[in-house]
Amino acid sequence: MAANYPLSNFKGIDIVPSFPVDTHPSNTTFEAVDITEGLPYPGNRFDFINVRFLFSLIPEKYIKFIFNEFKRVLKPGGWLEVMDYNSDLINPGPAQRIFYNKYQALYRQRGINFFFISELPRYLPNHDFIEIHNEGKTTFLGKRGGIIGESCVENWASVYLTLKNSLAEFSCMSTEDYNQLVEDFKKESSEYHTAFRMSRTFAQKPRNKIL
Repeated sequence: MAANYPLSNFKGIDIVPSFPVDTHPSNTTFEAVDITEGLPYPGNRFDFINVRFLFSLIPEKYIKFIFNEFKRVLKPGGWLEVMDYNSDLINPGPAQRIFYNKYQALYRQRGINFFFISELPRYLPNHDFIEIHNEGKTTFLGKRGGIIGESCVENWASVYLTLKNSLAEFSCMSTEDYNQLVEDFKKESSEYHTAFRMSRTFAQKPRNKIL
């Protein structure tokens, strides 16, 4: 995006300071920020805020504060875009259903609303956002999804293995059985034509709202 709009300035933030050093356009800067502690910028600063894959990691108790921060730093008439996984799966196989249920249990334990992205279009008006628009895109996992679908399977399998200790506590599954479940998930994704939906929601800060 920064390359397509060279006259604009872009700032990227993440809680982990693993940013590109030599491969980003000159109109881009990065900063390590814990968003649950607030955004270190003055009010009415940004024309556009793009948020990706945040709310699958944030406990629900911080959500109201975070959206107030988005509204604060947006200029009047500025736009917010939120992109994240929708909680619904299409045609999950038996192994994926097990992981899906374990994920829900893990989210509940960590105070994360598993279904928040599905609720977002109804949530935004409560924070005075207007012109709310939501769109979704379905992506198939495995062979039917092509290169992207096969990459998603490998990424999800890697996540399941990384979270092995966290997810295993919700069952009496041995390490061997857990690893086999991951392999079953990889095979089933193509066999069952499993798919997920990516949700993208847009909303505007009112032009007469100066914070």
